Amino acid sequence: MPDGARDAIVAETLKAFVAYVSGGRAIAKAKEASGKLHFWGEGMLEEIKKIAEGKAKPKTYKDLQKKFEANDEPAREAMGRLRQMRNKLAGNQIARAIERCIQAEGQGKNKILNDISNLLHMNNSPEAPLFASEVIRDIEVLNANLDHLHRLLEAER
Repeated sequence: MPDGARDAIVAETLKAFVAYVSGGRAIAKAKEASGKLHFWGEGMLEEIKKIAEGKAKPKTYKDLQKKFEANDEPAREAMGRLRQMRNKLAGNQIARAIERCIQAEGQGKNKILNDISNLLHMNNSPEAPLFASEVIRDIEVLNANLDHLHRLLEAER
């Protein structure tokens, strides 16, 4: 094989490898960011369920407030990272899945965070259990959308 052809093959192989590795990092970062958007049973979801069941005490709201404050900023940073990836991928199925997780009508993380903030201001009002039940339903949809996004990202790797 002539030296020029071999050099061209090596150069193309290296380019492909670098693209694969850098794409893998972007996918890993997106997976990490999407994991931060999940609601877990021992997180805020625990208190929201108590409110929905009508079993909330003042401590329930205090605990929810603490967890909300601890998670709000990291979640918003994760949404920012996912928005950047969505913009890079504009138009493909991963970009659409990211959009569903962040901004979906009713079940996006952004709206759910706003709803939790509103729930905190309800502070044991008679409407709080019904509203909390709606928030839980939206969280379940968001978690399913995040699981779907995670599967898409895994397949992309």
